[in-house]
Parts: sequence; structure tokens; C-alpha cells
Amino acid sequence: MRKILLLFLSLSILSCSDSKNEFESKYPDYSLNKINFLNKNFYIPDNYQNASSDSIFQSRLNSIKSIDSLSLNNQKYLRLLNSGAQFEYFIDTNNPKNTITFILGEYISLNENTMNKFVEMLKLKSFKKDRELNYRYTLEQKKFYKLSYADVVKVKFKRTKSEEELYLSQYLISQGLKTMTMIVTNSNNEDYDELIKNFQL
Repeated sequence: MRKILLLFLSLSILSCSDSKNEFESKYPDYSLNKINFLNKNFYIPDNYQNASSDSIFQSRLNSIKSIDSLSLNNQKYLRLLNSGAQFEYFIDTNNPKNTITFILGEYISLNENTMNKFVEMLKLKSFKKDRELNYRYTLEQKKFYKLSYADVVKVKFKRTKSEEELYLSQYLISQGLKTMTMIVTNSNNEDYDELIKNFQL
């Protein structure tokens, strides 16, 4: 029995190592960043820098006074901080409109019904202030899918105003007894689906 358990553990370690090697070869421009509330390293695109509390980039955000992309990111960060949620916040150093945020939430059992309720909640509550500023939201995609290591809901909207476009992809990821939200805002329609693979590594 002990030999079988040792063999199983060895196979699990080898499988994890193979997955990491495969990810690194497929996405060479990604590097590991600590997601503190999960006590786990995640692969994040190299052009993104952690802007969570106590980071160098956060001090830069705090020094911005004008209403520009960095200032808006700072406001977003402060809302997260004041919410009391555990989170990690990454900003594209080449284009501060692009962000990736990980937020730990209460466990939710995910299915198609959850997905539809999530879409309606976003439409009714989360986008209310933006609509008052004449931003328009168009639902681009919604899907629920099961992976061997997690259940995932993905909802994607396009936000438009005049010539301005921004894509907002929100993911709910349930693994074990934890549910995490991943939010990707991107002006180039990048949603980074491959980041879900971090839960397998």
C-alpha cells in the first residue's frame, strides 16, 4: 500500500512539473508572481507589474493626482482595499488601461444558473455608474465549463463610448472549497484565458 501511495505521489509531482514546463514553453513571456491569499505562484505576462499594497508600482500610483489611466487605477485599487477583500492587482506597464485582478471570495458552486445570475448582477449593479456616464456595455461572451481541476464561469463585455473601447472579462473559478474572481480589463481584446491553467500547476 505504501509503495502505491509513493508511486501516486511521484506521478503527481511529475505531472505538475510537465505542466509547468509545457506552460513555460508555450508562454515564454510570462513569469511567476506570488498570489499571497492562495500562497501560490501564478504565471502572469511579463509586461504586468503587481500594484497591490506595499509594491513599488503602488507608490507610483499613490503619487498620481491627474485624472488619467494611472489615477483611475489608483481609485480602483482604493475601492478594493476598502472592500476588505483579499486581492492581487496587476497593471500593464505599457498601457495602464489593461489590468488583471484576482479576488478571493466565498465558495460558490458554479453551473449555468450561476452564470446567468452573474450576468444579470453585472448588468444591474456593477455597470450602473458607467451607464450614467454614457458608457454602453455589450455582452460578448458567457460560458460555463468544467476542467479536471476547476469549474469556471466566464463573462465578457465590451464597454464603448464614442471612439473608446475597453473589454472586460470576468471569471469565477471554483477549486476545492475556494472561489476566486479574476477580472481582466483590456483595450486590445486580450482576455488571457490561459491564466486559468495556473490552477493546474
